[in-house]
Amino acid sequence: MALTADAMEGNRAACLEAGMGDFLPKPIRLPELQRGLARWLG
Repeated sequence: MALTADAMEGNRAACLEAGMGDFLPKPIRLPELQRGLARWLG
């Protein structure tokens, strides 16, 4: 899961193409973090 302060358009696609399983831009929002963790940790 990529966590980045660089939330420009296209960065999500670049991270996913590089092999990241998910992408979270800063500022982190708790519901988004919880969904991402639940998806990858089961």
